[in-house]
Amino acid sequence: MMDYFKKLLGLANEIRDKELRKKVTDMIKNPKLTNKKFAYKSISMHDAPASLGWHHVHEGGLAKHTYVVTKLCMNIAEFMQENYGFALDRDALIAGALLHDIAKLFDMKKEGKGFDSTELSIDHIIMGSAELYARGFPESVIHLVASHFGEQGTTSPQTAEAVILHHADTLDAIIGTSKSHRLIQLLGQQ
Repeated sequence: MMDYFKKLLGLANEIRDKELRKKVTDMIKNPKLTNKKFAYKSISMHDAPASLGWHHVHEGGLAKHTYVVTKLCMNIAEFMQENYGFALDRDALIAGALLHDIAKLFDMKKEGKGFDSTELSIDHIIMGSAELYARGFPESVIHLVASHFGEQGTTSPQTAEAVILHHADTLDAIIGTSKSHRLIQLLGQQ
């Protein structure tokens, strides 16, 4: 099995801005909440599924999903730059993609051989955005995390980077569902 956690740290090293790179790396390695009034503990990125009932529901699913979304974002950004001349904020896009679901680590807990909800009263998007704000991340990165649900979320994407992240996240979530995974396997056998 691939070590997607190490791959995430490798992608964080693609961030050119040293301060932003350090903040992203610290957040991935140490996903603790800075507000001590919140007693939520995180589960390990090595273990966490991306969701409990929709996509990447397996152990390590969150790291894999995050890796794939980040790589998709980077490839789309490169394609847009080459073909449309878009000047994208590549550092913000990588940082936002790497951290878009980081607060899901507080939304789940290990229960025996599986995972269950902690019944967090704050959505992972809001919790993640608030934590990035508390850690002094740039607004451009916070916006990416805040808007990754797209038009259905509380914050709509306002930048090209946010649109790219939203669609990359949605695409991988759809492909990463067990139903789609089975369909892809069946198509591959023909």
